[in-house]
Amino acid sequence: MHVDLSELTGGNLQAANGIWSAAAMEEVSYPEEGNRESFRIEDSSYWFQHRNAVIGSLVQHYVINKTESLFLDVGGGNGFQAKAIQDLGFSTLLLEPGRIGCENALKRGVLNVINCALADACIKPNSIAAAGAFDVVEHIDAQEKFLSQIHGVLEPGGYLFMTVPALRWLWSFEDTYTGHFRRYTLKTAASALSQVGFEVEFASYFFRPLVVPIFLLRAIPSALRIRTAADADVTEKEHSLPDSFVGKLIGRGLKKELTRIDQQRKVAIGSSLVMVARKR
Repeated sequence: MHVDLSELTGGNLQAANGIWSAAAMEEVSYPEEGNRESFRIEDSSYWFQHRNAVIGSLVQHYVINKTESLFLDVGGGNGFQAKAIQDLGFSTLLLEPGRIGCENALKRGVLNVINCALADACIKPNSIAAAGAFDVVEHIDAQEKFLSQIHGVLEPGGYLFMTVPALRWLWSFEDTYTGHFRRYTLKTAASALSQVGFEVEFASYFFRPLVVPIFLLRAIPSALRIRTAADADVTEKEHSLPDSFVGKLIGRGLKKELTRIDQQRKVAIGSSLVMVARKR
């Protein structure tokens, strides 16, 4: 469903070619080519598909009134997640500072697209039922300010769904290349949310089967400076499960993990974290 963005933002945005934008554009810590590279692999990537499934399960569990709830995907890239949430029946709004990502989101069929940072959109306070920040907060140096901005636009009792990379000891060249400032634990993620007025209602690691591969193939080679730069072809290959015993083992592990999260049961370890927090 199309949203009256002029009303929602107090006339601060202007539309052109299906994309709304603000005059001011805040810089973000993400490579310009990042959305273009992601767009190439998202539809066939088991990683993006599994993240979509985990988030979709939690959104449907916590946000009951689909038709009356506006979902804001903050920093939503090419709209892969926003389109999935829109397909679940929610009125979905993609907010993305990268122009390439916004154009790709339109191609995907995302109905409501804003090309700017959250601070520049001037969304009315207490107007959004639910928001998502999917692998976004780690790109924000001033995370408390950013999370406070999301808190401000949510209505009382509104939900924030957040995913972030987990475990500092999994840090690699990939984190550096994509502009990450940090990786999280359950404790540090919950603390960041609590400090700005959120109450965490569900928190879990996910991508448990990827912890060992990331540690062996990314973290250790990065620490030894054997692998120091991202390669688009290698990244694309890593987003496809190999047709082997290991690939099938990872696939089965991810299915079990999704079932566990769908039942509101936590996963003890993983390369990512998912948090569901309610505005107090």
